[in-house]
Amino acid sequence: MEIKAVLEGRGFRPNFLVKSVLHKNMGWALLELRDYEQAEIQLNAAIALLGDRAAAYCLLGRVREAKQDNRGALRAWRNCLRYASKEKYQPEVENWLMEAKKRLEIEGNDGVTITQKP
Repeated sequence: MEIKAVLEGRGFRPNFLVKSVLHKNMGWALLELRDYEQAEIQLNAAIALLGDRAAAYCLLGRVREAKQDNRGALRAWRNCLRYASKEKYQPEVENWLMEAKKRLEIEGNDGVTITQKP
């Protein structure tokens, strides 16, 4: 069965979690392909279905950074950390959480500029 058919609900009726994970994974793949516009669409769809999962926000932070949307990236990184406790252990999510912590540099962050530690 095609992913597109699943996302459109044809063939079987996935629950919100399954659909959200499919959108998140599609967004992740598109991010890796540097198709940032489509990646953002997929990640926003994942968040619209289940807005309390860290992984989609972590990836969205990376997408928005790539698009030079620093404010949007900062919001996404904050939500990445905010919802981290709801995630099951996954090595890639742990890496994204560490990335979020580095990006935010909570003390001294002006709320707009994202700076990286050396």
